[in-house]
Amino acid sequence: MSTVHTQVHDRSRLFVDRRLQGDIVKRILLHWLAFLTVGTAIGVTLRWFTHPTVPLSEQFGEMFAEFGPFLVALIALLPVFVLDTIKLTNRFAGPYVRFRRHIRDLVENRASGPIKFRDGDFWRETEDDLNSLLSEIARHRAAPAGADSSTRGDQ
Repeated sequence: MSTVHTQVHDRSRLFVDRRLQGDIVKRILLHWLAFLTVGTAIGVTLRWFTHPTVPLSEQFGEMFAEFGPFLVALIALLPVFVLDTIKLTNRFAGPYVRFRRHIRDLVENRASGPIKFRDGDFWRETEDDLNSLLSEIARHRAAPAGADSSTRGDQ
């Protein structure tokens, strides 16, 4: 029994490859945390060097009053950054997942039809090449045994 993939690829799933997309989201979170940590360290150090006689506890209060809105904005934007990153990774993880599915179907000798990438996906230019490869493999599988050398035009 052959399975044909005729799904509509409408980006209804946010995570199509949890490992790949999860690793990228973790990396974005680590970069954000590093930015926040380094920025805070630089701010505290500069403030301390420019006002060495003011007690550090008083400087922290002034810094929070001065940079608090910026910190709130950074925290508020973090989910936006993460969501946008997930959506972006979906544009290259989705084609990879579909390609991998077609390879499995090919190995298991199941008909899967042509590969269809969605509008906006990365690697759209490879869709025709992959479909040509799938057609060539199907043609070779359909050819009778021994007809292989005559159809290839051996050198």
